[in-house]
Amino acid sequence: MKKFPFLALLFLVTGIGLIIWFFVSGGGPYSKYTEHVTGKVYNCEQTIQSIGEDYFEFEGTVKYTVDGKDYSADNVIFGSDYYNDGESVELIYEPGNPSKVVTADQGKNQFLWVVIGGVAILLSIVLFFKWLRGN
Repeated sequence: MKKFPFLALLFLVTGIGLIIWFFVSGGGPYSKYTEHVTGKVYNCEQTIQSIGEDYFEFEGTVKYTVDGKDYSADNVIFGSDYYNDGESVELIYEPGNPSKVVTADQGKNQFLWVVIGGVAILLSIVLFFKWLRGN
């Protein structure tokens, strides 16, 4: 008799946890960021490089205007996209607080956690049934 598939249990708990976190947090961390605005990028710099891989992450400052008022946000993450000073970028912000802003692409990625959770649950089911067939 084989040992119980603890890896399957780990994937199951992780998947369920990610999905619960997504819905308890109100649909992801940026679900309240519903308004769109175009901003200008300044001081875009590389902040992360994965060792052994060709992945870079960039962040910088964005300046944008909402209802005639100018805003500036530092340390905005652009992912692997590099922007020259003055280039335009699509942003989303929280309607009641336009100073809270992220790139529109970053806001789209919040649903990725549900997908990852779902894949983890499916993987746990596959591992569990594989374990059952081996017993």
